[in-house]
Amino acid sequence: MSAFGRERKVAELASKRAAEAILEVYRQAELGVRFKSGDEPVTLADLASDRVLRSELGRAFPSYGWLSEESRGTAHTGSPYWLVDPLDGTRELVERRPGFMVSVGLIAHGHPVVGVVVCPLTGRLWSAEQGEGATRGGVPIQVSTTRRLESSHILVSRTERSRGQLKGF
Repeated sequence: MSAFGRERKVAELASKRAAEAILEVYRQAELGVRFKSGDEPVTLADLASDRVLRSELGRAFPSYGWLSEESRGTAHTGSPYWLVDPLDGTRELVERRPGFMVSVGLIAHGHPVVGVVVCPLTGRLWSAEQGEGATRGGVPIQVSTTRRLESSHILVSRTERSRGQLKGF
């Protein structure tokens, strides 16, 4: 198995389970929306996903650190740590729009070595591992060969776009 193959497989499985936890909340009438600070929402789905990920990843890799948008962490440089957004796109979930994901990364020696993204609504899973490439649904994918930005398709968040954060590009 590759250097971080076990971590990748565990992160994929944990992310799928976290996506299931999000869907359980999503199907309910009440999402339990509150605000962390300013206009940053958090829901019961964010917290459920965070619990699943922390439990599954922590059980498999108890010595690894943890840095999550929704819970206190133990991450520190020098040892591997999980970098997690248990529900990336909370506003989309609250508005019942597609576009929310589970995002999990593993950082080792200051560099990303594993990444997993799952879309709860479709079940699509993307993952990558340092030196092993990336896949969508287990099928290898690659970087576009398009050289001109004008010829590219770019997917961005409505939030960043509405805030003008992309004007420099």
